[in-house]
Amino acid sequence: MASTLIIQRNIDQNTYQYYFADDAARSAFMTMRNRLTYVAAACLAWAPLVIMFIQA
Repeated sequence: MASTLIIQRNIDQNTYQYYFADDAARSAFMTMRNRLTYVAAACLAWAPLVIMFIQA
């Protein structure tokens, strides 16, 4: 799931340029999108590791 979030972010980076008329708004949105995607991907990658070590 974490990798699909990052792949989708890359796809969205190319398609979102058509949704915003203003370059500043698109840039701000992509900055927010990048941060949220990487935090969510890190949490999704981290959770199974924690579960694996707790059960061991």
